[in-house]
Order: sequence, then structure tokens, then C-alpha cells
Amino acid sequence: MPSLDKRHRKKQRVADSDGDASDASAPDHREPDTQARRNDAILAKVDPEYRNTPVDLRQGESKLRLVASQLTTVKKRVAETVGALSDVAGEWAQALAEAHRDDEYDEDSRIAALLADDTISQLDKDVRSAIDRDAELEIRVATLSDLRGRLSQGHQLRDVNKEYEQRVQPKLDEYRSKTPRQRFENLKTYNAFRNLVWETFTDGAGVPNVKKFLPREDGDEDSDDEDVEFGAQTHSFTCPITLATLEDPYTSTVCPHSFSGPAIKEMLSGDASGRVGCPVTGCDKVLSAGTIARDEGLRRRVAAYEQRVREGRTQQGGATQGRTFVQMDLDSEEEEGDEDEAEEERVAAVKKVKREKGRAA
Repeated sequence: MPSLDKRHRKKQRVADSDGDASDASAPDHREPDTQARRNDAILAKVDPEYRNTPVDLRQGESKLRLVASQLTTVKKRVAETVGALSDVAGEWAQALAEAHRDDEYDEDSRIAALLADDTISQLDKDVRSAIDRDAELEIRVATLSDLRGRLSQGHQLRDVNKEYEQRVQPKLDEYRSKTPRQRFENLKTYNAFRNLVWETFTDGAGVPNVKKFLPREDGDEDSDDEDVEFGAQTHSFTCPITLATLEDPYTSTVCPHSFSGPAIKEMLSGDASGRVGCPVTGCDKVLSAGTIARDEGLRRRVAAYEQRVREGRTQQGGATQGRTFVQMDLDSEEEEGDEDEAEEERVAAVKKVKREKGRAA
């Protein structure tokens, strides 16, 4: 299948690109402790003369800040890696969608097809590896920040490396002992990757619970709810402020709602306090510039959705194929009721935004 081979070659180029920058950002298939050694090499830049000698307050804090900055730079490259892998996965999923275009939709069979695809499985593995690397880097940066805080409070550190290792290793061991479900089930980055692949592969069908792709292992919760069928969920790509498709989406860190970047920034700048109530009806959270963040994962999903709309591979008004399958079983009266309810929600959202702007004025 030529189209699949072409995308496979692109995936390989992402993994095999050369140069120092790509070495930090490309998928790493070496032994798990190799990356740890690379990180430790950066940390080793703390001068040897600090060993067994009280660390000078000013110089010690400066050194730790430098190392933390270097690790933060590596974290940014890891984030770029996840983005590149997601782009490749989206293209590959689109090619798979073409190959299954004539198949009757069935959620279980589509899940099986994704799990059986070697390329998607490898991309999933690479994304998880990058996320693990990011989590461990975050632990290291936080530990360095803690040591800097101790120095700034006047504490003496005779052996920086030993102090660092004693603090960071238990946290790394705790993270590494977690199962895939415990690490990824509620992680926004991983869910965005899986959602993008699924929505692209199924032309926008409702997304199944991520547990479908993370089998339970020893250590995971063994509850009676495990066998309960998790319903697929559709996602609206409409901004609650502009009521148009999301543009440069930002997502709140205090509630699950997303907005077009320009729109939410305008709302915040229009209020003297720089704080506004979430414009989504029924949400009582307060937003500020510090509680919203650009959402790259959602941006990719919106772009894929817009492409499906252009190609006529999705349903009306942002409703996805998954939602359409449900609607096919509804009678006309129920459909009209749903439309009226949706219209009421849109009107309520507009009124809430106007009230916020009125208070700001």
C-alpha cells in the first residue's frame, strides 16, 4: 500500500534524523538507563570541588540554576518529540482510514485494527517513552529547585551530587514502579495523542475510554467497574465564546474547558482584575492568564477535524460520526429536542460573555 509506506518512511525520518538537536528530540530506542546517564552527565557539570566542601551560597545557587535551565531545555525538546510523533501518527491514521473506508463501522473492530497495526503500536510506544522521559526530567528539575531553595535559606550542602541523588532517586523509583495505566490514563498529553489517532482513523467517531488501549496489569485497581462498558465520547471543537471552530486553542488548568486563544485573551484583558468567570454555562471556575495554556494536542485535533470537514468526512455542525450513529436511532421529535437544547446552550453562553464584558466596562 504505497500511501502507508510513504508515511512509514516519514516516521523513520523523524526517528533517524541526525544532529545534536535531533538526538535530544528523536525517539530513543536505547536501553532505559541510557537517557538517565545522559541526564546525569548534565548534572555532573556541578564542579567537583563542591564535593565534601560546604557550597558557597551564591556560586552554588547559580550552578544549580544553570543545570536546571539545561534540563528544562531538554524538556522542551522532548515536548517537540511528542508533537512530531503525533503528526506522523495522524498522517498514518488517515492512511489507515482510507484502507478501511468501505468497512462497516464497529468500535471493537476499529480498536482491534489499531492495536494490531505495527506502526501505530510503535508510535504509541515512542510517545510513552517520551512522556516518561519528560516526567523524569520534571522530577530532576523540581529536586534541583528544592536544593536551590535550601541554599537560599542558608543551609550548607557539603556534597551536592550526593544530596541530589539521595533526594531524586526515591522519586524516580516511585514513578518507574507505576503501571502504564497509572502513568498515562489521566495524562492530558497521552490522551490527546490517542484521541487524534482515533478521530482521524474513524472520521470523528466518539473516542473510547483510553483504558481500551491500556490493559490492566498487576497493581492496577481491580474494581467492579472494570467490566462496565465505557461509552465513547465526542468532543466539541466549537469555542464557547465565539461559537465558531476553535482557533489557536487554549485550555483551562482549573476546569476542562477550551477556548479560542484570541477570544479568551480579549476577555481577560477587558477586565481590570485580569480575572473572569469561565464562559461555559454552569462552570463556576475563575480564569486568569495563569490558568490557561496553549493546547498543542487540541490544536492538532482541530486541524484534523477541519480537514475532515473540507473533505466531507464528518457530520453536521461539529457533530461527529459517532454521534450520528446514535442519532440514526432517534425519532424526529427527539432530534428537534436536542437541537432546541443546543440552541439554548449557545444563547446562554453568549449572554454570559456579554455579562462579563459589561462588568469589565
